[in-house]
Amino acid sequence: MGIIAGFMVPHPPMIVPDIGRGSEAQVEETTRAYERVADEIALHISRFFPRFNMTDRDATSVKHIYHLADIAREQLTYVYTGNC
Repeated sequence: MGIIAGFMVPHPPMIVPDIGRGSEAQVEETTRAYERVADEIALHISRFFPRFNMTDRDATSVKHIYHLADIAREQLTYVYTGNC
């Protein structure tokens, strides 16, 4: 049986304070891209913890992760939060 179609799904976004991937607009853009492929794709939004070489930032707030997940759930069925 051959491969009929293939999709590359990017690594789940890790929301790191002051890096720039945690804005509402960026999460909306990501969910739109996922939805164009298939609304059954699971999106995992992960919380950052300062460790090893990145100890100069605070951990991402749990409240912010849940807020971004709520935004993503407006478009996608399966949205999960990580490290909360």
